Amino acid sequence: SIREAALKSARELRARSLSELEEELKSISDGKLTEMKEEAARIEEQGRREAEKLKALGEKNFEKVVEEVMRFIREPGGAPR
Repeated sequence: SIREAALKSARELRARSLSELEEELKSISDGKLTEMKEEAARIEEQGRREAEKLKALGEKNFEKVVEEVMRFIREPGGAPR
């Protein structure tokens, strides 16, 4: 009958629509996950670079302090012997 055919067609359409929506949602979700992973990698790399700069700066400052102390020790009257 026409009614049964219409109901069958409606069910098929609804099932196909749900399937398409699920696929689209998964695609969007996967895309967002990829974006988040890329952003996390960028942030991690930026943090690593900043840490290296700070470490280098700290080492340079430490070297300056050691040089100043050594200069003070070597100066006449700079440090009691």
